[in-house]
Amino acid sequence: MRAEGEQLVTRTTQTERGRAVRYHQNARIVARDQRSTTATSQAVELVGEQKGAVRIQMLRAGGRTDVSLIQFALDFSKADPPDRAYYADYCDVVKARSGYSLYFGKLISGTIQLRTKVEIAFPEDMFVRQLWKSSRDLHDTARKIWEKAPLEELRGAHDTDKVQSFRANNVFMALLGEESLFDFYYIAPSEVHFVRTGQRSQVHLEPIVRITLPSSMVFEFLEKCRIHIEKIGLVDDMDILKEGADSS
Repeated sequence: MRAEGEQLVTRTTQTERGRAVRYHQNARIVARDQRSTTATSQAVELVGEQKGAVRIQMLRAGGRTDVSLIQFALDFSKADPPDRAYYADYCDVVKARSGYSLYFGKLISGTIQLRTKVEIAFPEDMFVRQLWKSSRDLHDTARKIWEKAPLEELRGAHDTDKVQSFRANNVFMALLGEESLFDFYYIAPSEVHFVRTGQRSQVHLEPIVRITLPSSMVFEFLEKCRIHIEKIGLVDDMDILKEGADSS
């Protein structure tokens, strides 16, 4: 039985990430000498001399408007791994009041009763632009694993009130054989503000929690994400800029 006050998520002593690298951008960088100066152009302006796992850049709409969009370029090989870890054999994706709740849980063996559960609150824009778009190749790989070794279908798992909640807006996903992990991270609005205003030279990528799970469950999780993506529809950065310019 869990002791009073015990955390559902434990801390891991791992201090070093493997060499696997995932580099994600929400839109391509346009080289300075390739930028158009027409009224309908978009230009990427890098902010400061940035180093580390995160670089931010401004995508600006052309013409008379002053509409811009912040983009993140992430190199997870330079990020610190989360020091909290949780093993899951259950997952779900639920539309929340704001954004989405990503649930990972541990079942009591041999039952459909959840022992504990972790909730990751994830914003809708990054659910589409980061989690979904950066996992397309992984989704295909996980599908092949599922086809060879599908998980038993789980219906109507009994919920638990032992839930620990976190906020994240970025995730690194990796798969190796039967083992997979999701490392969740958070970029605070204040971090972007300080870099944009020149008060800091680097955006801090805060490690939140590592979820380890069977590789077959990666496919199950992404299929549950797909249900919501089909309802939202995919929107790229140029669409967002155009919508902002049209409404200004």
